[in-house]
Amino acid sequence: MAAPPPSTPAPPSALPPPVARSLVDALPDDLIADLAARLLAADIAWFWILSRVSAAFKRAAEEAAARKTRLGGDAASVAFRRKAASAPLEPAVPLARLLRHSPGLVALDLSGGYWWVGAEAAAAVGAAPCARRLRALRLGSCERLTDADLARMVVCLPRAEGRGGASSRGAPDAEREAAAAKGGGETRDQALSPTPPLPPPPPPLPSLPALRVLSLRSCRQLRSAAFLRLLPSLDTLDLAWCVELSDLETHVACAPRLRVLDATGVEGANDAMCARLPRGLEELRIAMTSVSDEGLRWLGDAGALPALRRVALARRSNNLWADGRHTDAGVEELRRRRPGAEVELVSV
Repeated sequence: MAAPPPSTPAPPSALPPPVARSLVDALPDDLIADLAARLLAADIAWFWILSRVSAAFKRAAEEAAARKTRLGGDAASVAFRRKAASAPLEPAVPLARLLRHSPGLVALDLSGGYWWVGAEAAAAVGAAPCARRLRALRLGSCERLTDADLARMVVCLPRAEGRGGASSRGAPDAEREAAAAKGGGETRDQALSPTPPLPPPPPPLPSLPALRVLSLRSCRQLRSAAFLRLLPSLDTLDLAWCVELSDLETHVACAPRLRVLDATGVEGANDAMCARLPRGLEELRIAMTSVSDEGLRWLGDAGALPALRRVALARRSNNLWADGRHTDAGVEELRRRRPGAEVELVSV
C-alpha cells in the first residue's frame, strides 16, 4: 500500500497558539530580543503575530519598540515595514499599539505599504499620541490610500458637547416638557414659535499641525489635494506619480510655507497651478505634467516667485512617458528670465 503524500506544513501564522508559543518560548531571551528587533524593522505583520501568542516575545517586542521610537529630541524616528508576501492581517492594530509606545516620535515612514496602509492605518496615525508633534511622514507607494483615508489622518474632529452624546436639537422640547410638568404650561404662540437654528459646526482641527515633510509618491488612488488645507506647517511635499490627482491648482495655495514640491508625472499639474504657487517656493519638479509654455512664463516671473531656485522639466526625447506640453523655446525663455535658477531637464 502506497504511503499517503506528505501534508503541506502550515505557515507559522496559521499554527495553533500553543505550538507557536512553545516554539518561541523555548528560545533564549537574547535570541528572542534579537528576533523582535529584526521583525520590527522587517515585517510588522509577523511582529504582531508572535506578540499575540508568546508572552516572552510580547515583552521583548515592547522593549524593542520603546528602544527604537523613544530616541529623544528631533532624531526620534521609525520605519515600519510589512513584506508583501506576509499573511493578511489588520495592520491598524499593531501600528496603533506601537505608536502608543512612541509619544516622542517626530518622523514616521510607512512607505512601501502597498495594500496594507489604508483607512485603519491612516486613522491610527492621526489618533497617535505623537501626531501633534510629527514632523515627517512618508507614505510612498501606499496604493490603498484614498482621499477619505487621508482626510481621517489629517483631521481631528472635536467631540460633540453634551452629556451622553445628546444633541442640542432636543433641548427646547425638553425644556417645554419640564415646564409642563411643573404646571406652567405654555401659550399657543410659544408652542408655534420656531426652534432656533443650530449653530454651525466648529471648523475641523488639524491632527498633524507640526508636519513639515509629507511623501505621497505613487499613491495612485488620490484624486484631491484638499488635505493641504489642514497642514499649516508643510514645507516639503512629494506627489510624484499620483496620476489621478486633478485639483492641485485649487489647493496648492493653501500651503503658504511650501518650499519644495515634486509633482512629477501628475497630469493634473498644469498652468493654473503654476499661477497659484506659494511665493516661498524654492524647488519645483514638474516633468511629465501638463505644464505648457504659459506655465513656464509664470515660473519666470521673479516677482511672483522670488525664492525659486530650481525647476525640473522633462527632456523632450528618450522618455517612456509623455514629455509634457512645453517647448524647447519655452525652456530657453525660462532660463533667460531666471538666470539665477537651475533649470534641469530629466529623462524618465
